[in-house]
Amino acid sequence: MSLVTIITTAICATMLMAPLSQAFDRGEMLEKYDSDGDGELSMEERKEAKAAMRQHFKEKYDADGDGELSEEERKTAKAAMHQRFVEKFDTDGDGELSKEERRQAKEQHKQKLLSKYDADGDGSLSKEERAEAREQGDLHHKHHHGHHKPAPDKAEQKRRRIECYS
Repeated sequence: MSLVTIITTAICATMLMAPLSQAFDRGEMLEKYDSDGDGELSMEERKEAKAAMRQHFKEKYDADGDGELSEEERKTAKAAMHQRFVEKFDTDGDGELSKEERRQAKEQHKQKLLSKYDADGDGSLSKEERAEAREQGDLHHKHHHGHHKPAPDKAEQKRRRIECYS
């Protein structure tokens, strides 16, 4: 598996949500999902918003309209996500990601996670902080940021990729 594929898969939730969340501006998201009116999206409100965005994604790529993504539809979605990923991080405009561009993409994702979940400010995610990031759908088991766990087996990796696109 290429590094680009690993990075793309590892941050697919971010890439799935970014283009879709841009379709809804912050005010619209708050208006639609901030049920308690506090100006922030709680964990439950974020779950509802993410579910709606996932549904929007599924509808966008469900070409045959059966409510599920076939293997071919998943491939189309994955290719589109990969293209958006390349467009976002291809700073030299050559249509491919260099080793440095991939490193920068990974670092940007890491910094986003740390700024959002590193409550104690120590520069790494504790077990509890990683659990919160996973709960929010922002971290998958491949990201450990200073902590190493065995990688999931191939069947589990495939299940997660499929779940990510569903």
